[in-house]
Amino acid sequence: MLTPPFFPNEEAEHGDPVVRIHFSKFTYAAHGQIYRAFLHTPEVERLRSVSQLGTLQTVPGMHGLSHPRIAHTLDAAVMMELVLTREGFSDRSVAHGIVSMLLHDAAMPPYSDQGKLACREELEEEDNIGPLLDRSKPLRQLFAAFNLDREEVIAAIQGKHTVLGPLCNSRGLDLDKIAYLSEDLFYKGARGEFAVLKRTVASDPRPFDIIDNLHHTEGTWVFTNHEQVYKLLYIRAYLTKHLYHPPLHNAKEAFLERDLPKLWQAGLLDLDAMLTLTDEGFASTVARHLGQEQAQKYFSNSVIWFTEHERHEPLPGESLEDLYARLQSTHTGKEDMVVRMIRPFGSGTTTRILHEGRMRRYNEVYPEKAKIIDDLTGYGHVGVYRELPIPSSGHP
Repeated sequence: MLTPPFFPNEEAEHGDPVVRIHFSKFTYAAHGQIYRAFLHTPEVERLRSVSQLGTLQTVPGMHGLSHPRIAHTLDAAVMMELVLTREGFSDRSVAHGIVSMLLHDAAMPPYSDQGKLACREELEEEDNIGPLLDRSKPLRQLFAAFNLDREEVIAAIQGKHTVLGPLCNSRGLDLDKIAYLSEDLFYKGARGEFAVLKRTVASDPRPFDIIDNLHHTEGTWVFTNHEQVYKLLYIRAYLTKHLYHPPLHNAKEAFLERDLPKLWQAGLLDLDAMLTLTDEGFASTVARHLGQEQAQKYFSNSVIWFTEHERHEPLPGESLEDLYARLQSTHTGKEDMVVRMIRPFGSGTTTRILHEGRMRRYNEVYPEKAKIIDDLTGYGHVGVYRELPIPSSGHP
């Protein structure tokens, strides 16, 4: 059964999924054999059991954020089809764009970004799309059946394809980011403490609508509605600070980054496992090797086991790396403490816009607004995180 944002009991007459993009009135029957074929491969099916926001759903206050990556995958593929078709690209280009989006997260480890902590340099999904295609007979057969170019799809997913790359994977706004912002804002961002967005720039948050203002001009993708760009960049910055990286989850990630590499280095986790395991299978693997109690700390959503003990920002003239080294030396030998550097996240203010008939970067045209986005996103810090012991009662 399909999961949100699909209608689980509503399908088009030809049996294809019906998609509703959140914060829009858009309903779309994803049509054609290319959707049916790729959605039913083991590699894409696995994304039904990989959470979009990983272990974030286990942090108190974030328990509703369990939506699967398959939802994001199909949303992004539909957006790609719409944009390419509207801009007059060939059927071949549209097919390659759809497949690039259907597969862009197929090599995502279980628990998404938290799974990557086992070995960051080896587990980026864009880097592993080639090995995934090589090991998958069903995908190889589909590429042949639909006359798809393997290297073209890989280049698109890695952001290297001239036309498709900027839509799949860029430093600015792209269809991947627009799709996940639409979903994540729906599941958490427009409710509760995130209602502040409605009182500021996003009185009517509709991330999907921005694709109406995305155009291919003189070989470059540009946005034409600058106010919509600002609103979406603001939403992304706000969610980056308050939703994606809360202190309690930073703390949990710090200890995952301590423990998961041990399993990788011991050969108990490898690339083959990370391309095939679901969240549940991954949690079972961690429990088998680190113990059930430790696995429950990481994957249970009932108790706070990890906290932010201290947060430090660099002194004037000090780099994040120097600050990290200084704090690391101070806390060496403390088994219940981990020092972790939280690097600044890209604000997306280099997004390309059409300004006075020319392609420009948003931060070049609107430096003051770009600084608001940069300040909200943050410039990085170093955290000292503590793991709480398990007392005899079973609760910290």
